Amino acid sequence: MNKPKISIITATHYRPDLLARCIKSVQSQTMADYEHIIFSDHCPKAAQVYEYFKDDKRIRFFENPKEHAPNHGAVAHNFGINVANSEFICYVGDDNIVLPNHTEHMYNGLLEAQKHDIHVVYTRCHFAMLSKNAENTTIQILKRDINKELYNLDVNDRVFDRWRNDGGKQPDMARLGHTREIAIRVGGWKTWKELGYPNEDGYFMGKLDESGKQLRLNKLFTCVYYARKSCIAEDSKYRNKVLGLKKDQVFVYPELLKQQRIIE
Repeated sequence: MNKPKISIITATHYRPDLLARCIKSVQSQTMADYEHIIFSDHCPKAAQVYEYFKDDKRIRFFENPKEHAPNHGAVAHNFGINVANSEFICYVGDDNIVLPNHTEHMYNGLLEAQKHDIHVVYTRCHFAMLSKNAENTTIQILKRDINKELYNLDVNDRVFDRWRNDGGKQPDMARLGHTREIAIRVGGWKTWKELGYPNEDGYFMGKLDESGKQLRLNKLFTCVYYARKSCIAEDSKYRNKVLGLKKDQVFVYPELLKQQRIIE
């Protein structure tokens, strides 16, 4: 493929239904000149999910060749940065989505930032609060109408949105865009083992903050972050259902995905 304008990286682990939803959201972009790097960290069914979308040559699918260790995407993000065909990098977790304006605004923002020797851009995020209980949050997300969220999202209906320095709270990485140069300069993402604590997003974005100024696109909502306890506590009921799928089964809730035209 030709050099894309921007690379979007997705780490995935035990979430085939949500991964399909995530990929569909990336395919909704108004700026089509991107590549979508998907890194499966020993995710059962991820390769089969990719089969549904493999005709889209902008998608590049990789499997982690090494043993899995808890890292919440740090390994995938470093891998994606290293293999990206663009100098501009952004992210979407397999359990979140990006709105159709995401890559366009990230790309334009990074272009503008480069004029002022700025390497980091933040947009705003619709912060969707789900049940505090880790269990069954996957089905809560899947029951949300992705078409409504992509094309008719009422940002006034959000619970709240947040910046990194608002009360010390951490923004989701889906709001982050940066150059490959700055990622290398700050030393990339660190795993839980390397850090000694489970906050790889906070560490990496903190290092970016320390590296210099950021361009904050304050009025632009470009992604949806589903806040729930399962961000740190796995939805074990869903995970067990994934492990119980037969060889020819890919999704736990295929009918929901079909209803929303995510798969046929």
